[in-house]
Amino acid sequence: MSTAVIVTAAGSSRRFNSSSEASVKKEFLSIDSVPVLCRAIRPFLEISDLAVLVVTYRDGELEEVRKLVLQTPGLEDRPDLELLFVVGGATRQESVFNGLKALDGCKKHSDIEIVGIHDGARPFVDKALIEECFSTASEFGGSCPCIRMTDTLVRVDEDGLFGERLSREGVCAVQTPQCFRFQDILRAHEVAVGKAYTDDTQVFTEWGGHVAFVQGKVSNRKITYASDLLGNPESRIGTGWDLHRLEAGRALVLGGVKIESPRGCAGHSDGDALIHAVIDSLLGAAGMDDIGTLFPDTDPAYKGIDSTLLLEKVVCLVRSKGFDIVNIDTNVILQSPKLGPYKMAIRERMASILGVPFESFDVKAKTAEHILNELGTGDAVACQSICLLSVSE
Repeated sequence: MSTAVIVTAAGSSRRFNSSSEASVKKEFLSIDSVPVLCRAIRPFLEISDLAVLVVTYRDGELEEVRKLVLQTPGLEDRPDLELLFVVGGATRQESVFNGLKALDGCKKHSDIEIVGIHDGARPFVDKALIEECFSTASEFGGSCPCIRMTDTLVRVDEDGLFGERLSREGVCAVQTPQCFRFQDILRAHEVAVGKAYTDDTQVFTEWGGHVAFVQGKVSNRKITYASDLLGNPESRIGTGWDLHRLEAGRALVLGGVKIESPRGCAGHSDGDALIHAVIDSLLGAAGMDDIGTLFPDTDPAYKGIDSTLLLEKVVCLVRSKGFDIVNIDTNVILQSPKLGPYKMAIRERMASILGVPFESFDVKAKTAEHILNELGTGDAVACQSICLLSVSE
């Protein structure tokens, strides 16, 4: 069985334009040169069993929406994906229903078990959250990522004065993707025609379906006002650097991958300079002690230890502090051997340990151009790392 997603982009951006001097469609604007709509779609392309992508559009905007969608990074790697463009309705509910009907009539409809419904103006969703929502919907029938309310809630009257204080016990803000068993949400929308609902979970539960809670992410915010296009204020950047001499009789391990070489990194542990630099960048971004403090070379417990084990511990620590790893970029400065044949393996290994998509970890190989003392003579290796963390809750 396979999955599908309906990405809604048929809205008018009314609230967005009320906070902006220009009249624009928020899904068409860019963040770091990538359109919001493309960012909303891109993580779904990483789902291997995704069979159909449906994009709803506002009447008259088909060509612009199609042009944007076709430039989504990663789409060229999914020739198996059936792509449908569906005109929306007067409301989001009508647009989703149009998308569901188009999905029911597509070539691959009989294989679709779960469908996700995602806001085209929610560009910061990630693969891990999508997979959890799909999996939970498969088990319970429906799922929705939610953020538990932590602020005090109050009802404000028409004059702008505070009134009743509301309990935040059990109260959550809902996000997307909202995922459902395909045939069930289709039937729920058929019954809902002529009624008004705020979102698809309400359509589904009113029909009699069950929606299960999935822990959402603060970073998975929706672009509603112009200020939402600004960078995430709850992001943290960290840098790391490590340098090791190369010695005969030692294995050369970088990023958890053994490199064929007559010499390896000297060190108390296995000497994996790349992982050590990554660890310090993570710890720095999270405001924690450095690698030497956490794992001192005076402690025999770390003698010869596999550095991937240290990285796993640090990833757990960083996540326990409420951070998600957004991406990590690294440089390895090594005169020889050449790292080109190993780069893919290093990226795959590191992405797996870090629990991030493959493209969220990068490694670049450099030489010291036969200068910079030991680096230039090939007697040492240096590694640099810079990472971006976001607040997960």
